[in-house]
Amino acid sequence: MKEYIIGLFALALCCAVVELLSPEGEGGGIARHIKLMTGLCLLCVLVTPVVSLLRSGIDLPGRLEAALSDWLAIRDQADKDFSDRWQEEYEQMDAAFASQTIAVMLRDEFSIAEGDVCVEVMPNADQTRISHVRVGLSGRAIWQNTHEIERFIIETFGCECTIYIE
Repeated sequence: MKEYIIGLFALALCCAVVELLSPEGEGGGIARHIKLMTGLCLLCVLVTPVVSLLRSGIDLPGRLEAALSDWLAIRDQADKDFSDRWQEEYEQMDAAFASQTIAVMLRDEFSIAEGDVCVEVMPNADQTRISHVRVGLSGRAIWQNTHEIERFIIETFGCECTIYIE
């Protein structure tokens, strides 16, 4: 294929040089005929691969059908990969949103400053419920009653809770 393209380029270059060197004369003269001949030569070279493909006896419809089925299989796999990746991203965003929401609820319920609570949510295996909440306390929040915070999380979300001091 590379040789064909190089040959095509060389022929086009030669045709251009011949057309530039041809004399004009009255009414276009011989230049008109030379342009016609170079155009026909280029057309013949461009059509050669198609003619040789048709003469070779290759099952062109079968090959096109095979290429189409390969392309469809690749596209379906890409769609599945994208869907799986999107599901993972969605679950991470969902966990991040839940963490932020719980942190806001704890700040409101126990009057904790904004930077003094860090919440990490761990969903269950099928990503439908929260299975465990880790609450990190820092700053003035370390003086909060951790048993009350733990009870609040367990009663509100019905999951396990671990509290640690940063």
